[in-house]
Amino acid sequence: MRIALLIASIATLTVSSALADPPASSAPSAVATQPASATNDGDKMVCRSKAAKIGSRLGATRECRTQREWDAISAQDRHEIQKMQSTGNLAPQGH
Repeated sequence: MRIALLIASIATLTVSSALADPPASSAPSAVATQPASATNDGDKMVCRSKAAKIGSRLGATRECRTQREWDAISAQDRHEIQKMQSTGNLAPQGH
């Protein structure tokens, strides 16, 4: 079940980044806002739009996290995908 959720979230991010305009920074489809007190790039707030479910035009959401959190999420996703590819276990777990 967790792998299916991971694959679905990666597909959603891929679709939303493919539909967005070319990014100005390294983060796909990101709009950055920086508080005046933040001096470290890892503490900069980055907001990303998530696409609606496939087949729907309604329900798009916006999620804001620090750049450090987005980087950690990306690293975790890459690690999970590499683990699935190396073990050959690409089938969703669960039911």
